[in-house]
Amino acid sequence: MEETQSNQSANQAQNDPTMENVYNMSQTATNSLVKSLFRKHGVSKEHIQPIDDEQKEELRNMVRQIQEQVAELQTNQTTTEKEETKAPKKESPLSLMRKKRNRR
Repeated sequence: MEETQSNQSANQAQNDPTMENVYNMSQTATNSLVKSLFRKHGVSKEHIQPIDDEQKEELRNMVRQIQEQVAELQTNQTTTEKEETKAPKKESPLSLMRKKRNRR
């Protein structure tokens, strides 16, 4: 299940070059932080205990929630960008005053 979620994220990233860069940077940063924490606390592969099913399910739920939040933020950002391009730009009072002066 974890692999499929990771694969889904990777597939989404491949569809958009920007997202691919973000995904790669995120993976690199995550891997680096985890390795650093493991080294700091003296954790090696020999000392790792398996995660029980309950913990796995909690992690899956957490990942799903984060993915949903990211998708929602991306949708909101895209919607906001579209609205900004559709809406006519309001001119500031200062620019309106300048136009009036230039007309004289």
